[in-house]
Amino acid sequence: DGARLTDLKEVRGLLYKMQRPAIAPKLVYPNDWKEKDLVIFHNRSVLHSVVGAFTSDQVRAFHQRDLAASDDPTG
Repeated sequence: DGARLTDLKEVRGLLYKMQRPAIAPKLVYPNDWKEKDLVIFHNRSVLHSVVGAFTSDQVRAFHQRDLAASDDPTG
């Protein structure tokens, strides 16, 4: 209907309800990064973040690759 949410508390509540199931401990993969680590993941429906993994003098390189396919992913 084109309605907009203007109440910040309501917006935060809705976001919490949508995101909370995705960050359940059993679904979180924390990688203890070491130099030259490579992590590959399917980016469909993935939330990713970095918390305390790097010091201010370290560089994080993040490269996204997309593979074309005629069928939707399965599995």
